[in-house]
Amino acid sequence: MGSRCVGRVLTWAWPCPQVPKTALQAPFRGGKLQPVALKVVQLAAEGLRRRGRGEEKYLDPLVDIATSGVTLAERTLALYHGAWGGKLDPLYDGSFDY
Repeated sequence: MGSRCVGRVLTWAWPCPQVPKTALQAPFRGGKLQPVALKVVQLAAEGLRRRGRGEEKYLDPLVDIATSGVTLAERTLALYHGAWGGKLDPLYDGSFDY
């Protein structure tokens, strides 16, 4: 089965209303969504590698997210509720690195 077919199988639509709140920790086929996301990003990176243009490096932030299971939104919320003390200033003063 080619990577295009595998990608279709992996991303097949399913009823999962928890995704907006639980992100990569959402339940999926008896497990979590995170391994599916990681596989999809790996497939994309492999396709870009085969093109031979070095474009796979642009997927590095997605690889980090899929590997850790922590989205940028979750990371930002943790900072907001923790180190930032409920303030949004770091988003605008240049101290927050996306």
